[in-house]
Amino acid sequence: MTIRFYTTQDKKAWDDYVMRSSDARCYHLTGWKDVIEQSFGHTTWYLLSEDERGAINGILPLVHLKSQLFGNFAVSLPYFNYGGLCADKAEIGAQLADSAIRCAK
Repeated sequence: MTIRFYTTQDKKAWDDYVMRSSDARCYHLTGWKDVIEQSFGHTTWYLLSEDERGAINGILPLVHLKSQLFGNFAVSLPYFNYGGLCADKAEIGAQLADSAIRCAK
């Protein structure tokens, strides 16, 4: 299993994963990445996990937020009711969460 950052070449595979995952919602689709970056000016880090064949088996979209009131932090899909981690197995989700912590630091 490999954890890495999303690139534009991953768009179709990411969105295909979202469409077949029972944990994912429409807000996990990559189009929202552009909305968040362009409308709100936030940096995004979209993490994905791939199996040994290169198929996506987990995703975690993150957005960097910074404010004087709340500080400097990463959150998955602010402004939406649904978001967060989607993974085929608990251990994949744990590795994505660990990667998110390292990214936020």
